[in-house]
Amino acid sequence: ESVDAYKESFPWNEYEILPIDRASVTISKNEEEAGSVTGDGNYCKGMVIEVTATPNKGYDFVGWKEFGDLVSTDSRYEMTLQRDRNLEAVFELSKYWNPDIYLYPNDMNITAQVEVDDIPQNSTLLEVGAFCGDELRGSGRIQYVEGLDKYIVSLSVMGEAGDQIKFKLYDHNTGTELQHVSLSVLPFNVNDVVGTPNEPYLMEFSSTARITVVVNPADAGYVTGAGDYTVGSYVTLKAKTNFPYLFENWTINGEVVSTWSTYSFVATESLN
Repeated sequence: ESVDAYKESFPWNEYEILPIDRASVTISKNEEEAGSVTGDGNYCKGMVIEVTATPNKGYDFVGWKEFGDLVSTDSRYEMTLQRDRNLEAVFELSKYWNPDIYLYPNDMNITAQVEVDDIPQNSTLLEVGAFCGDELRGSGRIQYVEGLDKYIVSLSVMGEAGDQIKFKLYDHNTGTELQHVSLSVLPFNVNDVVGTPNEPYLMEFSSTARITVVVNPADAGYVTGAGDYTVGSYVTLKAKTNFPYLFENWTINGEVVSTWSTYSFVATESLN
């Protein structure tokens, strides 16, 4: 009776409890190890929610896709939820070297395994750059090929017939270009294919530079300072002449680099 009396006194207190209309947000990643995501779950429809994507070291965030269509390039994507959402966070490997693909009309393809000081490299945070002189011609990240149980780098290298291609290494873990000497030099051949995943080309690097000196003529004197050096260290060569000779110059590949009998420089590659 007291309940009925309450209802008669306060009729506005009567109401109906309706079910809450909800929607879900499901998030996947194109590469599991590429980064982390937040924001998936069940929410009330009409809520403003935010999903986030954070790339791991060595990766960049590209965007959010839904059923293959790009819906946002913001790593923090805010939306008003009206329906179930199925989002994919898309990441890609970071690139330190980004060559101009329109620089030359011709290319060659290289598939290689990388060794430093005879040790195979198995870090997917290493990037290989291909150069002709100081000009960037191509780049690629080392990747693990599960079916072959190998760490492989694939590069499309641009150039012209006769170019000499050398290689450099960049470490995305430390954010530094490694001062290693490329022992591998390839002549550029148009449309050539060097190496395959099953039989990759061996791309060798060394952490030491060998400085070799030849005295011309051989009985004119002697030189100190030649030998093996850690890449990046200073080298000092000193020329001592025998009578009646006088010192003239130092040359590398026929080009005069100094006319002083004492010649100092930083070891960046093996020289003769």
